[in-house]
Amino acid sequence: ISTKIALYASCAKKIDQHGSVLTKREEILSGFQARLVKESESILGRSLGM
Repeated sequence: ISTKIALYASCAKKIDQHGSVLTKREEILSGFQARLVKESESILGRSLGM
């Protein structure tokens, strides 16, 4: 049973680590998305004469 507990603890730790990686990735992607929207607005504004 101690092997099963160790395996579960290891699995839970890996899931937590993966969750933090996904959170960090989401933050990075949100930043890129905001930058893309801002730059697109700038380009569209210039092309439409705004």
